[in-house]
Amino acid sequence: MIICRLYQTIASSHVDDGTRLPTWTQRHLNNCPRCREFYQSALAITKELSTRTEGDRRSPSPFLHAKVMSAIRSEANAAFEPRPSRRRSAGVLVLGTACLLLLAGILWVRHPAITGQHPSTSTPAPADVAFNVQLPSAAQVNQWTTALDKPLEKETQLVLNDAKSALNSLKNSFLPEAEEGLPDRPN
Repeated sequence: MIICRLYQTIASSHVDDGTRLPTWTQRHLNNCPRCREFYQSALAITKELSTRTEGDRRSPSPFLHAKVMSAIRSEANAAFEPRPSRRRSAGVLVLGTACLLLLAGILWVRHPAITGQHPSTSTPAPADVAFNVQLPSAAQVNQWTTALDKPLEKETQLVLNDAKSALNSLKNSFLPEAEEGLPDRPN
């Protein structure tokens, strides 16, 4: 029965906690033999387990407290990290769209359509518009390329020097010294 399950769960949790049962649960146990038997078996199991483990108790590791506290702190820090929510992302998207529409409206108002032009206003033909752009010469491109490559060349040289130093250090640490009658170490 569902009500008996509820009372058994309550009785079980109180037995596990070692606390006293509420009076309304005790009344039910007095009237229901099935729940009373469940409660008595739970008490017997708890008593048996506690008597068996009395001799087996060991002191915890000295590092256990530090590990537990570290785990608690990391969980607490993770709980306070800001997480972007869908609602926030949607708000940013709506705000961005509104800004773009506002910008388009301002541009449209400032530059009216060309359809109602007066004959006195003339616009140059697309072929008449000239762009005054000078492309860089080959010497300038070469100079720029050389200037842009210098930091990379310098960094590459530093890495190679570090690698040579590391190899020499390893060679000096692990290869035996040259003794009389033995050939010298390779360089």
